[in-house]
Amino acid sequence: MKKVISISNLVLKQQLKAYSITAGSIIGLVAVSHATVRYTDLDPDKIITNHLDGFYLDLNNDGTNDFFLLQINSIGATYYGGSYTRYGVYINRFNNNAVHGSATSTYYQFPIPLNSNDVIGTALNWQGGPYFSILAQYSNYGYGASSSGNWFGVKDKYLGLRLEVSGKTYYGWVRLDVKNQGNGFTVKDYAYDDEPDIPIIAGDKGTPSGIDQEKSIDPLIAYSFEKTIYLNDIAHLDRNTEIRVFDMVGREIFHSPLSGITNKINLPDAEPGNYIVKLETPSSIITRKVYIH
Repeated sequence: MKKVISISNLVLKQQLKAYSITAGSIIGLVAVSHATVRYTDLDPDKIITNHLDGFYLDLNNDGTNDFFLLQINSIGATYYGGSYTRYGVYINRFNNNAVHGSATSTYYQFPIPLNSNDVIGTALNWQGGPYFSILAQYSNYGYGASSSGNWFGVKDKYLGLRLEVSGKTYYGWVRLDVKNQGNGFTVKDYAYDDEPDIPIIAGDKGTPSGIDQEKSIDPLIAYSFEKTIYLNDIAHLDRNTEIRVFDMVGREIFHSPLSGITNKINLPDAEPGNYIVKLETPSSIITRKVYIH
């Protein structure tokens, strides 16, 4: 059963009701709503081990399949009387969608596994086209084994996904396990940010299941004035929290432990535009989008 969870866009002025700012200081101040992550948990996980079995992934749950993960498990006799073994995990994408990876040619594309907290956005290498990309491929035709791909034996890694809908671009992820020889895989969950052109953090799940949405929203307020980002209501955060700032292509432009700053982040070289502020606590990830003039 799919469990679909989302964080609604919240207008930041609702949070600012409890925050007093003088009329003179509010000039030039820019605040922003929470990023919106739509998360789907597969319960139970989808385990694929049979030959030519697969999983259709509808990333935004709109009834249109966006990607297809395929399993190949083929064992048989060769023309010369020997035996062969071939295992493989592949992914195809539909409707101009793309996956993060590298390529040696149009026909040989290799998705790259990402770690939790990696940023998925414009800065990644994206592979499209009508051909299957190779996550893990093993073959042995009796005269030596060969393998290709980056996903052999991975557990709880993330595949970066780019979704194209009505001329707009969205970013997401799917979490996978792949067996050691590539002879099976497991799809656990997936998510995307439903605001166009906004990077997503690998593993960001939005609001946890079963928790009241209004109560689960962290009270952190982020806003900018000129070239400085201000963070309010941070006293409750764990002192081991790491703060990172990314531009819209996913490049990290600032990184500091929470204990290393007061409540402001100076970015003197920042160009005008949107930025992602990410706070990594020991138990959660908090993201805010801020516009700098």
